[in-house]
Amino acid sequence: MWSVLLHRQKTGNPVFVAVPPQVADAVIEIPPMSEAYFFWSGVGMPKTAVRKWRQSLSHVFKAAQIKRNHKLIRCRFFIRYPS
Repeated sequence: MWSVLLHRQKTGNPVFVAVPPQVADAVIEIPPMSEAYFFWSGVGMPKTAVRKWRQSLSHVFKAAQIKRNHKLIRCRFFIRYPS
């Protein structure tokens, strides 16, 4: 099982999030945009890259129509900008 290391927004505590094998395999198949990053070329402002990914993921979450107890739920995410 793959996992991703993230950090809590307020405390900075590390959190490991499990990634299903099929998702990890799909990400590994994507050619990285740079030697240091999968989803950012490293050129340009990090805030711009984050804004574009947030916009793209919002469309994915909306299309997924995720429900809990037969009610549509909003998926939200918060991204810490690289320093």
